Amino acid sequence: MNSSKWLIRTGYAVALVGLFFASPLTDFLPVDLWASLGQMFKARAGDHTYYRVVPGEQSYLLPWLLIPAGVAAVLVGHWLKRRKQGL
Repeated sequence: MNSSKWLIRTGYAVALVGLFFASPLTDFLPVDLWASLGQMFKARAGDHTYYRVVPGEQSYLLPWLLIPAGVAAVLVGHWLKRRKQGL
């Protein structure tokens, strides 16, 4: 797979993750998402995992950084693809 396809696909993925984090669906994620995902794979048969739901402010910095970064990667990937084709 050439680098322009890789860049385009990665750009779409990063932009979609940014859009997901900007959506109201993130209100249903656990407070410490990465630690809870790690516990899912490390838990033994008798262990229980409890999640604490707390109100808090949501920072919109991450989605607004991921969305333009993904769009920029897609645009650069298309530019590289056109440049290789000689258009």
